[in-house]
Amino acid sequence: MDSHLHLNSDHLKDYVIKDFSTGYGNNDVVHFMFFAQCRSGNFVQVGDDFFTTVKPDVVDKTTGWLKFRVTRDCYSESIGDTQERSYTIVFGPKKKKYGPPDSNPKLTHYCSDAELALPANSTNAPK
Repeated sequence: MDSHLHLNSDHLKDYVIKDFSTGYGNNDVVHFMFFAQCRSGNFVQVGDDFFTTVKPDVVDKTTGWLKFRVTRDCYSESIGDTQERSYTIVFGPKKKKYGPPDSNPKLTHYCSDAELALPANSTNAPK
C-alpha cells in the first residue's frame, strides 16, 4: 500500500504509517497510524489501530473520507494458530477519526475475546 494517500477530498498530503517498533505476542498485527494534513501544513492523527493488512476501498459519499478494508490475524489458543478476520473501517465525523473495525466498539482492542469469538474470515462490514 502506498503510504501517501488522499484520505479525504481536500487534495492535501495524507499519510498511513506502519510502526514496526514493537512485537505483539503471537498476533500477526502491525501498528498503523493515519495522518491527515491540515491547510496550515500541520498534520492531525485521524486513526491509530492494529491490523495485519490495510487496503484502500472507496470514498464514503456521506463523509467524503476513504474507507479501508483491513484484516487482523489473531492467535487462537483453541486451534494453536492465527486466524484472519476481515473488516471495514470508516471515518467518523463526530469523533473526527477512523472508528473501530465494522464500527463495532467491541473490536476497539485488537485480538480481544470479543474478536476471537467471531468466525475466522468473517466479513461483517456494513454495506
